[in-house]
Amino acid sequence: MCVVCVSQDVELMNNVQKAILEIQGECEKLHETTRSLTDDSRQKQSHIEELFKTTEKLEEKKADKQMVESGIVSNSLKGARGQVRR
Repeated sequence: MCVVCVSQDVELMNNVQKAILEIQGECEKLHETTRSLTDDSRQKQSHIEELFKTTEKLEEKKADKQMVESGIVSNSLKGARGQVRR
């Protein structure tokens, strides 16, 4: 083997190792970014579920209130009709 060939092989090997280390670093950054996005997504999903639960509770309370109000109006109308008939 010639000295120039060995020198070129060593340089090529160093370049390949450097490229591999850079790719590993980028993979680690991507992994961290993916983990962070996954955590954010889980947290947002949890908030969305809480909002749906709160919305359902509010809708139930509104329906109950409307039923009570319609009962009060109905009873008032019945009372008013009864007074008119007397």
